[in-house]
Amino acid sequence: MLRTTLLCSCLALLVASPVAAEPASWDQERVSAIAQQLAVDGLAWEAAVLRQPEAGPRLQMNARTLREQSEMLAAHLAKGEARDKTLDYYRGLKEVVDDTEELASRAPLDEPSMDVWAKVADGMRQLSPYY
Repeated sequence: MLRTTLLCSCLALLVASPVAAEPASWDQERVSAIAQQLAVDGLAWEAAVLRQPEAGPRLQMNARTLREQSEMLAAHLAKGEARDKTLDYYRGLKEVVDDTEELASRAPLDEPSMDVWAKVADGMRQLSPYY
């Protein structure tokens, strides 16, 4: 009985597990434009965080890393590198964005800074389907 219940539970998990969706059809011009805007927004985010010392050193370091990685992704895309050559840059940026999202939610940031963060988050939302 226990074995049957365990087996059914495992099968239910397998059936319920989401399957990774195929990336959107690659559009070099569109992806590059999104990444360029994300780099601009990353720079604005870094400036906003650095203006607020109460954000703390970890969030400030993340903001700098986010800016650097968004600029790097944008530069590689601008050179014409496609998904296969930029996937690792995107993954690194996504990891920093996820960490920053958590830190920003706990930091005492002002509304203009959070408005800038919303632009960064929107850029990632637009970029994600391509990766």
